[in-house]
Amino acid sequence: MTKIAGWYRIRVSDAGTTTETTYVWRADRRYRIGAAVAIVVLLALSVRVLMTYGYLAIIGVALVAALAGRVWWVLLRPKLTAGPGGVQVVHGLAPVHVPWPEIRRCEPTPEGLKIFTRNAGVVRARYPQQPARVAGPTEADATAAYLVQRAAWARRPTGPMPVYVPPTPAERS
Repeated sequence: MTKIAGWYRIRVSDAGTTTETTYVWRADRRYRIGAAVAIVVLLALSVRVLMTYGYLAIIGVALVAALAGRVWWVLLRPKLTAGPGGVQVVHGLAPVHVPWPEIRRCEPTPEGLKIFTRNAGVVRARYPQQPARVAGPTEADATAAYLVQRAAWARRPTGPMPVYVPPTPAERS
């Protein structure tokens, strides 16, 4: 497994015959680590308060637990996975699987990627996000381009299978 920026590359092999790369996009690692540390600290402090004040602190502890759950739901849970079978989007109530041939186009937005499917469906992925007022290609632009190219290749394979090419650090700034 290789990690670069906000995405992971994982090699998948089917009975040793074909090898296709699976890409995973999530929140930036520093945000995930910071959120996990904050959740652990808040929950540890909540346990301490609960042990000190007993049932009188239940409402405060419940609010802290709800905040920790919300941070996990919004920041740590969402991800976008592109693999051999299609795209898996974890965002919202249930994960959504979109097979490659179903994808028609992708649009990077500040809220994440909008993946347009056949029959006018739209699937929203939280990551990667398009930063506001950034000139030049971003990770969201590269991801959208890869997903569209890979979907077109799945519908009509011509030439080699497309691979994800992240923007270089000089292009990102």
